[in-house]
Amino acid sequence: MDTIKQIFNSVSNPVFAALGALGPVWGLIVLSVFTGILMLIIFKWASNQSGIKTIKNRIKAHLLELRLYKDDANLSFSALGSIFLNNLKYLAFALKPMIILMIPMIFIIIQIAARYEYRPLQANESVIVSAWFDKNVDLRKVQLQTPKAIKIETPPLRLPSQQRIFWRLRALKAGDWEIQIQASGETVSKDLFVGKRISSLASHRVQKSSLLTLVYTAEASLPSDAAIKEIAVDYPNRDLVILGLHIHWLVLFFALSIVGGYALKGAFGVEI
Repeated sequence: MDTIKQIFNSVSNPVFAALGALGPVWGLIVLSVFTGILMLIIFKWASNQSGIKTIKNRIKAHLLELRLYKDDANLSFSALGSIFLNNLKYLAFALKPMIILMIPMIFIIIQIAARYEYRPLQANESVIVSAWFDKNVDLRKVQLQTPKAIKIETPPLRLPSQQRIFWRLRALKAGDWEIQIQASGETVSKDLFVGKRISSLASHRVQKSSLLTLVYTAEASLPSDAAIKEIAVDYPNRDLVILGLHIHWLVLFFALSIVGGYALKGAFGVEI
């Protein structure tokens, strides 16, 4: 899993590094339009373009038939039936490319989410950090170590019923920091980012055996047999504001990708 994550990151990091200079909103706009173009190219390659064009022309013809013979019930119902059947054929033509498109889309969404779902902490901002432990771990002996730039504000809150501990930390200085948790003779680290730049964040660090390890791509997975099962940093959500409106990045991404792809389909000669 970690090898797959490294490949994903090696491909995406240069792209996001280049877009980072544009700021969160403009960077996402450029990325969305680029994604729309990429989806057009993949759709054209994976689909039966001549078949889709033929089906669309048939649907248009039957729609015209429905309008011309609206006073003839038999012809109208026949045209409606033909439109329905041709729509089913169109869906069949579109199914294969849509399934193929899901693969790069999942990869792209995971990589964007790592940078746009959350933002780094700001200086003098607090955050909750929590960790889950193996049932054999004595929570009273767990230790948290932080650099001088990260202050532990509260004593650990232990929940033995969940084998979980909470800490509240305060970031004192911008930078890329690392906190460490010690349990049962093991030491596990977790990245903690403070600053204004767009960073690839993993809000959780999970064990290799968890499928979520492919979602949290920014950090290596924990060993499957580690005493510490998971570490979570409650980063603030990234807030995108456009024309005074607060918009979630996923809504903006899908809207711009679809609109951009549809607007450029003629330029790329793609039948959708």
